[in-house]
Amino acid sequence: MVARVTKARPRPSMQNESPTPPGRTVRETNILTQNNVQVTTRRLVIGARTYQLSNIASFTTVEIQPAPSVFGFFAFLGGLGALGYAIYVGVDRGTAEAADFVVVQGGWRWIAGGVASLLAAWLRFRSLKIKYAVQLATSSGAFNAIVSTDRVWVDRIASALSEAMEFRG
Repeated sequence: MVARVTKARPRPSMQNESPTPPGRTVRETNILTQNNVQVTTRRLVIGARTYQLSNIASFTTVEIQPAPSVFGFFAFLGGLGALGYAIYVGVDRGTAEAADFVVVQGGWRWIAGGVASLLAAWLRFRSLKIKYAVQLATSSGAFNAIVSTDRVWVDRIASALSEAMEFRG
């Protein structure tokens, strides 16, 4: 048996696959490369996804408000209720019996639970942040291509896209 060795054919370049006529080269200039985003004069690359600028009709930046937190609301109410109960029992019984309620009868648990619940509600409400997105409009519809809490980064991508669209003509 004779082994036959063949040379592998070189893979065609992306320029040959483009709709430009043979012999004419299209120059692609890099406008922005940051983190996992690259904007050139012909395409937008976000991570593993590539969008041809010729397929993007328009884009805009949008502000996404955080959804209200049900957990934070009920933690806040629970904390107020627990502290209110501890204060009510302390005021109702007088000074000597209030100290007995807190130390001996476990009233400190109501106070600690109320404070912990209020702290959890505060942390939850503090974690809610406004998000910003670059929304692309294509023939398929509009969708958020990039979402971040960093407005400066989203604005930088939007200005690079604007520059690329102007370059395209």
